[in-house]
Amino acid sequence: MGPDATSDGLRHQRVIDYRSLMGRASSALASGLGVGRVPTAGTWSRGGLLAGVASLLALASCEFGGIGSLGFGGSDGEPRLIFGSEGNLVQLSADGRSRKVILAVPSGAVARDPAWSPDGKQVVYAYTPPLTVSRGASPALMLPVTDLNLLDVATGSTRQLLVHDREGGAYDRPTWSPDGRTIYANHVAPILDGSVVLDTIEEVVRIAVGSGLATPEVVVREGFDAALSPDGRYLAWVRRTIDGRAIEVGKNDGLGARTVVSPTLADNASWPRFSRDGSKLVFSAASPFTPVPTVTPLPRRAWLGARVASARGRAHGVPMDLFAVGVDGTGFSRLTTLGEDSPSASWSPDGTRLALVSGGGIYVLTPSSNDLRVVDAAGGHGAIDWR
Repeated sequence: MGPDATSDGLRHQRVIDYRSLMGRASSALASGLGVGRVPTAGTWSRGGLLAGVASLLALASCEFGGIGSLGFGGSDGEPRLIFGSEGNLVQLSADGRSRKVILAVPSGAVARDPAWSPDGKQVVYAYTPPLTVSRGASPALMLPVTDLNLLDVATGSTRQLLVHDREGGAYDRPTWSPDGRTIYANHVAPILDGSVVLDTIEEVVRIAVGSGLATPEVVVREGFDAALSPDGRYLAWVRRTIDGRAIEVGKNDGLGARTVVSPTLADNASWPRFSRDGSKLVFSAASPFTPVPTVTPLPRRAWLGARVASARGRAHGVPMDLFAVGVDGTGFSRLTTLGEDSPSASWSPDGTRLALVSGGGIYVLTPSSNDLRVVDAAGGHGAIDWR
């Protein structure tokens, strides 16, 4: 199927899956809140949209905190993990003892998917502002939007980097090139006919980081969840097919794509991330009902709060776990048996451990020793990054 070809089956699947796509745009909203009934052709209703707006505005801000001293050494006590939690951006040490909000947003807004710049001076993140009645042609068309912003670590100041291109449009899940000059991100947007969603744009874009607003360049059509290899030469992304989601790897311009995880190997694959040596990918997928090689046992929970948080997280969506595969498609294995809510991962700087963010908690996994620890029971949403 060509990049612009869409069968009726695929079109239907993509429209039905619009809730998950716009759930990323609104974060839906960090805790599994919906945006009303999924709009399909002819079924968009004002009541459903207003119910969705009410759900979106129900998100409350967590405690406010300022920009603190950021440590980038090797100690687990230094707050080098960064992720979204309860709408804000949070820093956390790998041992879980230091946790602070570094960017607090207004009630109803969401900041998520943060990524450290290579020099540690900036953080790029996705930002969804509160819904307002004044935006859009009419309240019936008021959809959440998501932009890319930059946070200056030293001053705490923020600025827009890439602005949504339409009502309901979203740029999210950014990742830096090794030289810090380019950012890759998702672009998701509805194709509307009046108040009816006909289809969804889903693509990977890249932008040059400068002093003003960026102009996106499409590198992968009908792809999302992009990740760049440590040397910047290769790109991994997820593509939606008739049979389900597949993970592909190609050059950093999107050419030369090949499938490394097929829909039959893993269901609902998402969040691929290259290992520090570039030899394999870790990714999230639905917890399988059939046995697969498992690296880690069930985690030992240190406190009741983690149990409650994990149960709450699993109730939000399809139970998912973390898996690994070689970039050549061999060596598929399951890394966790958590059944978590939308987990995503980031490798430690030395490549020996993985940090996982999910609705049920923050985990640190050492695959070589089967050690999986809960370091934060509050959990989070979107991407996590470890510097």
